[in-house]
Amino acid sequence: MKARIKLVEGITFVAESGSGHAVVVDAAPDVGGKNLGPRPMELVLMGTGACSAIDVVHILRKARQPITDCVVELVSERAEEEPKVFTKIHLHYVVTGKGLAAAQVERAIKLSKEKYCSATIMLAATAEIMAFMAERTAEQCGPCVFGLGSIAQATRRLANGASKGDEIESIGRWAGLAAGRGACHHPDGAVGMVRSALAVFREDFASHQLRRRCAVSRADVA
Repeated sequence: MKARIKLVEGITFVAESGSGHAVVVDAAPDVGGKNLGPRPMELVLMGTGACSAIDVVHILRKARQPITDCVVELVSERAEEEPKVFTKIHLHYVVTGKGLAAAQVERAIKLSKEKYCSATIMLAATAEIMAFMAERTAEQCGPCVFGLGSIAQATRRLANGASKGDEIESIGRWAGLAAGRGACHHPDGAVGMVRSALAVFREDFASHQLRRRCAVSRADVA
């Protein structure tokens, strides 16, 4: 997958996808933009909803459900401090069709969440990156030698469904102890990445810690 982002003027850009489509991306006027297009983080939120909506409609049509409309409304929260990552994303599905089976709609949403589960994928990726970062240290300070290794092991347990029940709390504590205390910035970058992942997907990670499947957002059937 490829993309190309080209400056138009000011801080207005045209984003071109590898499939040949383009969208104007801009910023708010208070930071120098002209409000000619969605903000970059709005595109991330829109893409999340669209991806799930496509899954749900495709699954329902394969199940021969008479779907006529599907709306996914997203409400998100972002951190107040930089980097302003998403700390919560709630998806509300409104699926319409004459004779739709509510159980089939719930199933479609669950399959979208579980088969293409962003939290599970992010968790596995986080575990791999943390393991890589832990192995690539200069072994010159405690945060790298002990902190990153412990965080890597905890994220791997979450990803593999082998939680001991305290990983999220432990990762937060170890990250706090490692940040800003290394002989270089290596541990800072590593803990920043894992903190961001846990902040964005905290609800789903909590479900993994309880050895449950990812939480599914509410659905309305009309």
